[in-house]
Amino acid sequence: MKNTTKHTAPNLSILNDLDTDFSEQVVKNVLSILNDIYFRSVYIGFDEVIERNNPKAPVILASNHSGRAIPWDAVCFMSGLLERFDYDYRKVCKTLIVPILSSMGVMVPFFVTNFWKKCGGVDATFANFETLMQHADTNVMLYPEGVPGIGKGFNHKYELQRLSTSFIRMSLKYNTDIVPYSTVNAEYINPFMYNSKIVNRLVKALTGIPFLPLGLLTIMLLLQPWCYYFAFPAKITFVKGERIRRKDMSDKGYEEMSEKEIEAIRDQVHQQMQQELD
Repeated sequence: MKNTTKHTAPNLSILNDLDTDFSEQVVKNVLSILNDIYFRSVYIGFDEVIERNNPKAPVILASNHSGRAIPWDAVCFMSGLLERFDYDYRKVCKTLIVPILSSMGVMVPFFVTNFWKKCGGVDATFANFETLMQHADTNVMLYPEGVPGIGKGFNHKYELQRLSTSFIRMSLKYNTDIVPYSTVNAEYINPFMYNSKIVNRLVKALTGIPFLPLGLLTIMLLLQPWCYYFAFPAKITFVKGERIRRKDMSDKGYEEMSEKEIEAIRDQVHQQMQQELD
């Protein structure tokens, strides 16, 4: 069966959401303090700007996800790289984020309108992903596990959930490499918190929130909803993995590939990322 993915029209409006002055001030005055003193983040392999194999297309960064709260792992990674490269997004990346982060007020830090988008976040839709690939001013970062990655219970720590095929498709279509990296220790931002599919479905139906972590912190969460932002001072470490080169994935053109072939490549990437995380 041939690949039947339809072409999507560029969503050019997302290119204007980033507010570099705002994001720089947030990082300098808030996030750098959390990063340096509280999370004590470590970056291994990110001393140099990531080189593109195709100057016309962004490199795609991909990592495992965890934390069972707002995406502190992504916040630490992005803010740390921005500090390293003088707040120049052209040397860092924009991040595809779950749309619920920008649509639900309770998930917006400091209740600042469009907070995530002002800081370089872009709603994770296929159209938006394609737009970023066509306008190569920055690289692109995503968590291909999606919500199941950040919401997996502590009993599944360091276990990559099923990956989407979107980042594989974009790599194949735009002839660009994937740079995986491992996020280590973010599992301990909220340790010993577990999930129930039944509870998650009920919470999502009632509130729109995709999951509710279950554990001692849940009681605090019910009494003080701000505890949803709570995180223990886990020392988060980001380790760049081995580059996955487009030329090594397949010698076929994207349009010539079948769904099974794309899924097989996705499974190989999943295996590599899991091995590097282990």
